Amino acid sequence: IAVAEDVRVILIKLADRTHNMRTLEFMPPEKQKFKGYETISLYAPLAQRLGMFTIKTDLEDLSFKYLHPQEYTLLKQEVEKIILPVIEELGYKLYDVEFVKEAGTFYLRAYIDKEGGININDCELVSRRLSDLLDEKDFIPDAYILEVSSPGLGRTLKKDRHLEKSIGEDVEIKLFKAVDGCKEFEGELLEPGREIRRSLYMALSDITFLIVV
Repeated sequence: IAVAEDVRVILIKLADRTHNMRTLEFMPPEKQKFKGYETISLYAPLAQRLGMFTIKTDLEDLSFKYLHPQEYTLLKQEVEKIILPVIEELGYKLYDVEFVKEAGTFYLRAYIDKEGGININDCELVSRRLSDLLDEKDFIPDAYILEVSSPGLGRTLKKDRHLEKSIGEDVEIKLFKAVDGCKEFEGELLEPGREIRRSLYMALSDITFLIVV
């Protein structure tokens, strides 16, 4: 508590760090690891000292995927391997999977897609099938809530297949480092090799946020 004369400053810092940890996936790997270590060694103990045990647990869990990326990736891959056949059998495509903790509760989120879009009935159908399957496998040690939804119109592009499907669409790009003094761009996502008058080439590792607009 000696870091600030007013405890309200600490509360704001803890809230800000919790929000930052929930958006850390869009930062470079080295910064993710540094922030994760800083959170687990400084902010989580500080929250515990103030008796804010829910925030303390959230910070520890949010740090896990960046301090132990292999274990987190293996869990996510196992989930995808189990649920993908069921989703495809029902006529849908698996867009992405997330396993996150928010406000003290773990959420396993499956984003599905199909031609023509997803509605609430699609989500309910897939959710029922996945719920039964995951209960049967029972390989996730923590209690969690399963959510099935569409990736939405303004979907984040994270994987190669997302980029390939979005060629020709308008996208918004945010970069780690500025190009020509700018970190944010908007334009058409083009296929490799297309000749154009002016273009911006970048690696995915340079991009902090890529979304269809």
